[in-house]
Amino acid sequence: MQILADKPRSIFYVAFISKVPFDPSRVNVDLNAKDEYEKAKLEYETMLRIAFQAAKHNKRGEFRDLLVERAQQDHAKAMRADLVGNLQRAFQFDPPTTESRKSFDERAGD
Repeated sequence: MQILADKPRSIFYVAFISKVPFDPSRVNVDLNAKDEYEKAKLEYETMLRIAFQAAKHNKRGEFRDLLVERAQQDHAKAMRADLVGNLQRAFQFDPPTTESRKSFDERAGD
C-alpha cells in the first residue's frame, strides 16, 4: 500500500494492489488468474485495434490525413499563444513570478 498526496497536501490518495498480477513464468500459476489475464489481454488488444481504426478513418470510412490535423493543431497552439500575449499586453498583465508561484503553492493549505 502507498499513500500519495498533492503538493499542498490537501488531497490524499491510497494506492494498493488487490491481487498478485499474472506472471506465466511463476511456478504454480493459478488457472483463474491465467484466464483473467488472457481475457484482459484480448480486451486490451481489441480496444487498441478499434482505436487505431478510428484514428485512421473518419465516420464515412474515408482515410484521414493526420499530417493536416497535426499542422492545424500546431497552428492553433501558436494562434492561442499570440492571443494570450495580446490580451496580457492590452490589460497590462504580468504573469506571476516563480517565487510568487512557489509561495502560493506552499500557502495553499493555509
